[in-house]
Amino acid sequence: MVLDGGRSIGTFSERDYARYSILATQTSTATPLRQVMTASDIFATLDDSAQQCLNLMREKHLRYLPVQGAGTSIALLSFTDLLSETVEHLARIFREIELDQQIVFLQGTYSC
Repeated sequence: MVLDGGRSIGTFSERDYARYSILATQTSTATPLRQVMTASDIFATLDDSAQQCLNLMREKHLRYLPVQGAGTSIALLSFTDLLSETVEHLARIFREIELDQQIVFLQGTYSC
């Protein structure tokens, strides 16, 4: 995450570095970060759900999404981490449904 006065102004990832390195005509240590980072004023808040963050990242073609709270940047979410969490959440739901179905179809004597 690239910060300016505690506020996120973009990200600088291995992809940004690789893209710049391929196009570079000067040494990478002499290039200002502003020229090679992915600038973005898009961020999530602590009240946003994981699904909202994923939707925003997909719409805006972002791999990373800063999280802001109380006017400052406090975290950086990656698309991969959010997607993994979503898959784990769905797996838990499917396991619960499967257990519910097993309970419903258990053979036994029940009184109403």
